[in-house]
Amino acid sequence: MPIPPTFFAIATLTRLYLGVFEFPDTRTLPRAASFPHLRELGLCCVGILRREDMDFVLTRSPVLEILCIQVNMLVKHLLLLSRSLRCVQIIESIDLSITVKDAPHLERLVIWAASVRDDLPRKVKIGHAPALSLLGYLDPERHSLEIGNTVIKVGAIECVQSHMKLMVFYGFRGERGELSFLKFVLESARALTKLVIVFTKGSFTSMAEASSKVKPLFAAKWASKNCSLVLLESVFQAGEDKWLLNFKAGSDFSTGDPFTRTAALRGCNF
Repeated sequence: MPIPPTFFAIATLTRLYLGVFEFPDTRTLPRAASFPHLRELGLCCVGILRREDMDFVLTRSPVLEILCIQVNMLVKHLLLLSRSLRCVQIIESIDLSITVKDAPHLERLVIWAASVRDDLPRKVKIGHAPALSLLGYLDPERHSLEIGNTVIKVGAIECVQSHMKLMVFYGFRGERGELSFLKFVLESARALTKLVIVFTKGSFTSMAEASSKVKPLFAAKWASKNCSLVLLESVFQAGEDKWLLNFKAGSDFSTGDPFTRTAALRGCNF
């Protein structure tokens, strides 16, 4: 169902959520079309043919702070160029690459889920985003991370070694590869103060079993003497629909960590 062009003349909107619509070709819209008061925008299964149409919305929304895109349809590259955006959330993206070109007030870039249909990772590129303090979830099989002109690779990650204070590892199963990665972080991150490990509800028969799975991490030589490890069970089982709850947490600036806000049914501190 197409969005009528007259929709873009509603200048009084402050919050707008659209679902299952076809976005118009913005080249046909009046030059005066804009959303001067729009602060929150959500697009769910909205068909956007051209990247320039998304650029048009951001350009014509000068005070937009929160942007949520769930299941991007057709458009495969999201370019973030905005002086007002504070939080961008991408839910269940498909073959989507993301470039933060110039977003001086962007604090959060949250990717709740992602998929690629050709097994090639999509680029997440961070350009000018001096206020960015929260980035995730990144999946090595689905994302490649580039900051400035530097492609982040295993082994020379200066931000991990010197700046990262909190790390949340979600979906822990106690596998060898997971433990090897977490050991690498603990042995490298000198500024780390907390490592939060979250396992899916029902993954282990008891908290004691889950605790036994993280015991090998204490055999590593931790780079930070002030680091604590917190083990939590998620409120969700595998496959449960958690995106709405996560979206609310991600755009709630009263909490500093939306990744762990919905995590704990029971937990264990080490």
